[in-house]
Amino acid sequence: MTVSAISNIAIAIGITEFLGCMFSKFIFQSDSYTRTVEKFERAKWRRDSTVASLATKQANPKSQKSAGKN
Repeated sequence: MTVSAISNIAIAIGITEFLGCMFSKFIFQSDSYTRTVEKFERAKWRRDSTVASLATKQANPKSQKSAGKN
């Protein structure tokens, strides 16, 4: 490889890295993106809580029925 080919590759990588950093700064640090991620995390937590609750109810069906009779 020639020096000019290597320098062209290095320049292309540098430009790509710079554009990637700028893109991530403007997209992933914006308020709307942050709010969307927070909403997703809350929904995921609610889903996980519901799944765990249903799993507990299915694992202990007798204790749930006897608790309802009292």
